[in-house]
Amino acid sequence: LGSLLAPYYLACYHALKNHYLEALYFLSLADKNETLPPLEELLNDAWLTSLHLHPPFQKFIAILRQREKMHKNG
Repeated sequence: LGSLLAPYYLACYHALKNHYLEALYFLSLADKNETLPPLEELLNDAWLTSLHLHPPFQKFIAILRQREKMHKNG
């Protein structure tokens, strides 16, 4: 797609369109590319608000929190 940041912005686009599966796919791709913003920024991004109550997004956030916790302790 020409930019490592593209998956995150595509996730935001799909979240705005309520395309939850696509949004989560691109968030996962951004995570794989290590181009996600910091967790708090991710949670406060208005473009992702529609995902907040979506259980797969909550699971994704829980995984990121666990990884962040392990990184701080490791």
